[in-house]
Amino acid sequence: MKVSLKPPYLPCLHVIVPSYVYLLLGVLGLFLSPTSFAEQVLKTHYLNFKNKPLAEVVKEFSVVFNIPFAVNSDLADSQLVINIQGEYPLDAALNSIFQETPITYEISEFGVMIVPRLVLEAPQELSAIDKITVTGIRGTLKRARDIKYTTTEISDAIAAEDMGNYSDINIAESLQGIPGVTITREAGEGRQLSLRGTLPDFTQVTLNNMPVLANNDSPMDSREQKQRDRSFDFNVFSSELFNQAQVLKAYSVEQVSGGLAGTVALQTSKPFDQPGFNLILSPQIGNNQYSEGLAKRFTGLISNTWGNWGYLLSASYGTREAEERGANTFRWRPIALPESSLTLLPEALQASLQSGDVIMPKGNRYSVWRSAQSRLGISLALQYQAPKTSITLDVLHALLVSDRTEYHLYPRGDQSTPIIVDQTKVLDAEINTVQELVYGLYENARVATESRAQQTQTDYNQVVLNAKTAINDNLSVALVAGIEDSNFDIPLSNKIYTKGQSNLSVDYRADRFFADIHYDNDLLAADMWQMQEIDLEEYSAHTRYQHAEISFEHQLKSGFSAKWGGEYTQFSNASISLYQDNLLKDNWAAFANGVALGEQDENSAISRDNTLPQHLVTPLYAHPKVNWLRLQTNAAIEYFGIDPFHLTNNSQEITQLQNETTETKKSAFVLMSWGNTDLDAKFGLRLQQEKVKVNYHLTIGDFSSAKTHQTLLPSINLSWEFEPDWLIRAGVSRNTARPSLSDLSSTPTYLEDSNTLLGLNYTLAPYISSNLDLALEGYIQDNILFSFSAFYKRISDFIATKSETIRFADTGLANILPTTNLTPDSTVKLVTKDNHESAALSGIETMLAYQWSHLPTPWKNIGMIGQYTFTNGSMNYYNELTGEKLFRKAFPYLSKQTASVTLYYETDLLSTRISATYRDKYIHQVNSQTLDEEDETGFHATVYIDASLAYQLSPKWQFKIQAQNLSNQREEQYSDSADRAYNSVTSGRTYYLGLTYQY
Repeated sequence: MKVSLKPPYLPCLHVIVPSYVYLLLGVLGLFLSPTSFAEQVLKTHYLNFKNKPLAEVVKEFSVVFNIPFAVNSDLADSQLVINIQGEYPLDAALNSIFQETPITYEISEFGVMIVPRLVLEAPQELSAIDKITVTGIRGTLKRARDIKYTTTEISDAIAAEDMGNYSDINIAESLQGIPGVTITREAGEGRQLSLRGTLPDFTQVTLNNMPVLANNDSPMDSREQKQRDRSFDFNVFSSELFNQAQVLKAYSVEQVSGGLAGTVALQTSKPFDQPGFNLILSPQIGNNQYSEGLAKRFTGLISNTWGNWGYLLSASYGTREAEERGANTFRWRPIALPESSLTLLPEALQASLQSGDVIMPKGNRYSVWRSAQSRLGISLALQYQAPKTSITLDVLHALLVSDRTEYHLYPRGDQSTPIIVDQTKVLDAEINTVQELVYGLYENARVATESRAQQTQTDYNQVVLNAKTAINDNLSVALVAGIEDSNFDIPLSNKIYTKGQSNLSVDYRADRFFADIHYDNDLLAADMWQMQEIDLEEYSAHTRYQHAEISFEHQLKSGFSAKWGGEYTQFSNASISLYQDNLLKDNWAAFANGVALGEQDENSAISRDNTLPQHLVTPLYAHPKVNWLRLQTNAAIEYFGIDPFHLTNNSQEITQLQNETTETKKSAFVLMSWGNTDLDAKFGLRLQQEKVKVNYHLTIGDFSSAKTHQTLLPSINLSWEFEPDWLIRAGVSRNTARPSLSDLSSTPTYLEDSNTLLGLNYTLAPYISSNLDLALEGYIQDNILFSFSAFYKRISDFIATKSETIRFADTGLANILPTTNLTPDSTVKLVTKDNHESAALSGIETMLAYQWSHLPTPWKNIGMIGQYTFTNGSMNYYNELTGEKLFRKAFPYLSKQTASVTLYYETDLLSTRISATYRDKYIHQVNSQTLDEEDETGFHATVYIDASLAYQLSPKWQFKIQAQNLSNQREEQYSDSADRAYNSVTSGRTYYLGLTYQY
């Protein structure tokens, strides 16, 4: 590792020890008081050094224990080889190393002296020791490298540059630099994480050593709203709350199970991470090129330690305005246009457009999504740290509130085309070679707008206790106990629609994924528009984790140790949706059809005036292609006598969907470990029992069903340092992933047209994955880290749809379903989901971190980090409405190739970096409801470019610039394997300027 001197404006301190030449090594922070030094001496660290020379071990100790070291010149070339493994405080570690050697040490309030034993017979006064600080990009790489090196299992990590200081705006964006990690973005910001080409549900997230779940959603239907899933939404949290994140790719039985793809272990900052008094204040302002207002962020951290006790309080609050703008469709499908609209076209073209063979885009929209966000995060850590005991209580609160608006302009006539039957004329059209309508010119066509207002809130709260104590020299016990609650609420999600008529053209010929739509009429004229309908919705979801585990570790003889323990976890999830759709639609239609105000039409709808309330409309100028009128959604809904805030105050019927799932897991494990100077081995077994209970709320009443599953999970992990600084790691294991919440709690439904019964799925067992992991890692000197890994996962008990024809009485649903025309002896097609499939994943991951430290200045300050991942895997897809096998395709979210590269330049004063992240195209989902229009939806490849610059103004002040999405990447969502336009948006470039004060 390259260490650097503190900037030249710091006072120069000297060691007053005649004839000694000292090796001066890093400490974190700007000052180290005697009090903080004493506290740091007591802190326990995990050490793993095999056949390391003394000079290298001293350097590592200085970084790990955050304490200055001085080495006598007579020992500078010492051939002493150091071997030590385990958890030690400083004094015990040094004693273990030097107890039978001609070398000794002395710990004073200023640092550690390492000298020949004879030297201490004539004591010298050690008055001061220079401090060398390893911070910035190189500091975080060093800490991440140490975590990776000392973990037996295959893993990767990221660490904060300093307490609560990441170079990325969002921690998910920092994680995407790890091989095998990909993220999805919302309004340009990292949101969900996918590991090794699997669903986000398959990645287990732990926070301070307990499993957690925090949900948010996307405002876009194409990205799925109100996702009821197990995927962790990282954008709920401020990155400043976290100190490190480790991605555990190989499973070991002492880990919490459920991360079939792997586990992301997040840790918040602790007071003994940097002992003594610390105060950090960091205000920031930012701007997105699409937003008018400034984004504001403020982060504060205060911590202190006294003896064995410490506290840390961290808080972050920020506001920002986000905007995405683009073009989208309602998908494509074969459509036959009415003959009356085609009379002006050549006969051959008329025949083609009437045939039903031409694939046409539906609802060609221009869209703008806006969100005014506020994000609050508070973390409190209380810590007791002694040589044999550590206790930490962590309290975490996060609140993400969004006020969203969205506006759409699109042709919306017959079959979601621009056609008004018997009124619209098609003047020109073009069909390409694959029978797609790529151009149309329409006269007197239907156009429409949609204005939407939505409020969302995620409220996350967690309390967790971590404790560990040594009962004696060989036996220790560890305890984790915590509760996490997360509520995701959409108290209102309201839409209001208008309609009008205009001549228009829709042209996909120049840009297949961003149509050029031209409107002849003045879209800002209020008299062009009439009211059409109103939709209201409310949604709420609650998640709770209750987790407790206890483990014992016994150090045996000859390098053996045994660890065993038990775990109890209860997970519950409940959601409820309330809808009121098509409000006033029939009333406004009656008025449009000429029914006098207050009179009823043939469908008993009372005619109401559909005139646009002009005092509640404003122009929208945000879209780059066209301007149009938008409604003030909630005010307009109230204007027409509808309560937009409380559905129960409206007379219309409310549709309700409600789901509740509870999972209770009990498990026990035993793990044996053995190690010497070159080889570490861990082999163990976990037995777990899980009970799943689902509560159903149907029109005929409520009922519940439950099922219990038992699973045996073995693991073997090896780490062999076959040459100094070169390791081979291997892992063989089984792990699980739980069924999706929507699968477990699907509501039984009878489809009369096809005589199909969609049954219950509460009996679904977990997915089981058998895993093989191999890795080669090189820790070459201090400036090179290389890794190459390969993995294979065989997923059995894969969940897929199946069907059978049976008597209605044998389905078990005769007393559950609402009234049907079925008798007990009626035969029905029962479609359910079951663990009857298998699938496989494999891939390779490479990473290289390199710093040109051997070159002269300024080239020695340049470094790079690069990674490349190739993943391959496929699964069978089924029609969930019929049970029919459809096709075999790649896993959802699997990008075959991903890569990233970061270039950085860092001196004592200046730190800069620029990163580029590439993600290959991937399938998002196969939706059985839309198979007649598309066989899949997915995303095209993307390249995101981010950058940052930090300059040390003084020992306590730092200036920082962060830039996000410099490429203003267009996110292109495609429809169907034929690769048609679905949704294309950009979110703009974002910049932040900030100051950081650290004491």
